[in-house]
Amino acid sequence: MLEATGFRQGVIVGEGFRDTKQIDNTSVVEWLSNTYAPAGWGKAKIKEFDKDKESFVLQLKDDWEYKLNRSAGEYGTGIFVPYHYAGVFTALFKKQYWYNIIQYQTETNAHSIVEYFPSKMNI
Repeated sequence: MLEATGFRQGVIVGEGFRDTKQIDNTSVVEWLSNTYAPAGWGKAKIKEFDKDKESFVLQLKDDWEYKLNRSAGEYGTGIFVPYHYAGVFTALFKKQYWYNIIQYQTETNAHSIVEYFPSKMNI
């Protein structure tokens, strides 16, 4: 349920910004930083970008889901935020995106690392 909700919300956000901000793969880094951090979603930055494969490695720190789970004594369980960004990228680039969590933010990992890539996977 959270997966589908996060993805669909991301698609709605991505469609809105795609049409108003003219975001492409060169401006998405600045847009992510300027949009999500002030809204309480934590810091998001693109650590790696492969233009040929149209894939991203996103670094997330202190997103709201991590903070909520941490307050409940849980680590490594966030699924809404990664799905949300997959939806955002799907809408922005008009291509289905999926993700692979490389690392969760924990007491010992300063941030989550998530790889996003074009895929035929769909929810």
